[in-house]
Amino acid sequence: MTHPFSPDRGKEFALVERRHYWGDDRLILLDERGKRRRIKAEWTDYEPPTPFLEISAGRAVISDEKALELASLLARLKENVN
Repeated sequence: MTHPFSPDRGKEFALVERRHYWGDDRLILLDERGKRRRIKAEWTDYEPPTPFLEISAGRAVISDEKALELASLLARLKENVN
């Protein structure tokens, strides 16, 4: 777990599988008691960080995908206003 505000930061968990839930990549993990937990993949080091995540150094409130999606939406809204 690598999320800076997680009480589980620094802990390692056994990976069961990866799935797409609620619009995000989620990892299903087994905690120390063997209970399944679902967490966002971006809160872990499962995949290498994107340049956006490296530059934001954990301070970003949204992912790079969501930031690009927002920029696209704002551009479309601007076109509709003009």
